[in-house]
Amino acid sequence: MMIRTQLTVLLGLALILPLYAHRPVAGHPDAAHPWTLPRIEGTFQDRGYDYLDQSIVSPAGTFRIHYTLDGSDAPTYATGTVVPEYISAVALAADHSLNMMTNVLGFLPPVEDDGIDGDELDIYVQNWGGSYYGVTYFGNQAGGPSYLVIDNDYQEASYTTHGYQAMQVTVAHEIFHMVQVRYAHPSPVDKRAFIFEIASVWMEEFCYPGINDYINYVYPNFQRNTLPALNALPFGTYAYGHGIFGQVLDAEYGTRQDKHIWLDIWETLGEREVANAAERVDPVLVLQDVLASSRWNSSLGDALVHYGLYNALTGSRATTEKGYADAAILPEVSIHDMPSITTTDPVPFEFMVDPLQIKTARISTQLFGDYYLTALPDADPDMQAQSAWIRYGNGIEILGQVRPDLWLPLGGMTSLDGIVVPIANGSATETGELTLQVQGSLVDLPTAIQRVFPNPLSQSETHPLSVDFIQAQAGITLLRLYDIRGREILRERAFYAEGLHLIQPVLPDHLPAGLYIITIRTGGKLISEKILILP
Repeated sequence: MMIRTQLTVLLGLALILPLYAHRPVAGHPDAAHPWTLPRIEGTFQDRGYDYLDQSIVSPAGTFRIHYTLDGSDAPTYATGTVVPEYISAVALAADHSLNMMTNVLGFLPPVEDDGIDGDELDIYVQNWGGSYYGVTYFGNQAGGPSYLVIDNDYQEASYTTHGYQAMQVTVAHEIFHMVQVRYAHPSPVDKRAFIFEIASVWMEEFCYPGINDYINYVYPNFQRNTLPALNALPFGTYAYGHGIFGQVLDAEYGTRQDKHIWLDIWETLGEREVANAAERVDPVLVLQDVLASSRWNSSLGDALVHYGLYNALTGSRATTEKGYADAAILPEVSIHDMPSITTTDPVPFEFMVDPLQIKTARISTQLFGDYYLTALPDADPDMQAQSAWIRYGNGIEILGQVRPDLWLPLGGMTSLDGIVVPIANGSATETGELTLQVQGSLVDLPTAIQRVFPNPLSQSETHPLSVDFIQAQAGITLLRLYDIRGREILRERAFYAEGLHLIQPVLPDHLPAGLYIITIRTGGKLISEKILILP
């Protein structure tokens, strides 16, 4: 769903080179159509926007917003000579976004353009007609000036987010591109552009966390059997969806020693740009080096496996214990179901993961028991694994990193539980191998009522009736309460995994005092217990 923009450097010509049309709006993400946005044939000084004959300066004095009140490029409902509300909103969004980048995160502002169309940074508002959200233009070297062009209303059906909200996240996204090109240049596109888009999609959410436009771009990545590499091609298909990796870096690393992780990445990328002017460095190497530095004391593999764990805990698997702020409304990542465990002997699970990819597996058992999970010591050094125990009916428990020197306990694992294990490869060049191992012991379960409490039960007290029972195998459980004459007073029916469970049936009001019988039918067995009910 993206119209992609070709980025071509023509040496010796002062051409304006567009970055990437902000976010997909047409076509299909896997379509093999060419990138369609042409180069702007002209000098940086001759931008060709004379038809945008009006302008205002943003309240902070940093941006000049160019627009027109005439024709199809006029903002919706713009009439007369009064500044349209939409244009004022663009100015406010630009000031807010740049403030978040510079004053909150510590980035340098975009490079000024020596007074072209005014002394301020330029934003041009025109009718993109639903073809692009926004485009950032810049020269053929890092450290030069830039400007951006956005839509005049975002009303067309091809936009996934509309109106002012679409404008706000677009402004944040594109202004961060203006900031980025102060540090580094995105060409060659096939090796470097992904980090620009990942960071800018993250910046949308950082500046405007309530809009959630980024969710539209997660689907293509999550629908694949294995999560695409961060730098997977075509970058326009996958890089936008990887914008949530930026959220993981922010949440897991944040700011240390007065520097945010993303600022460290871009400053390092800029330093490498200067030091290796003849050959621009691969951003993957920068990610590896920054994360391994003494400030962060981590690795790209570790960052990726956290990313995998966050991705595993979305949709119906969302938990407040760990994950994205919007986890409950995100799609669910594809998970590989491994062969179910049918023995208590050690069971190995072997994984091979391509460079910079994440594979998420689910391990389950057919036998109720106490198990342990570990990794064998022959794993490749760039391979990392995390784990979460999804307990049927009992929520999610984060188990943490799976490593050779640690056995993670899985006490009372049922046939309906699942251990979700993301495995990530932090190598940029080599396929990695990792073997997990599960072993344990069976727990022989009798089907039985353990306790009925309180017994006797006084109806004048507020303590609820509790029935503890053991279920030998997963299935439907039917609880009934009878009076001494065999009349059914209540029934409750539910599905339970094997193991120990608690039922708190709601009794009718004002039951006659006397002796009652509680029965539980499950797995073809009937068990019962007497209870005395007092007034």
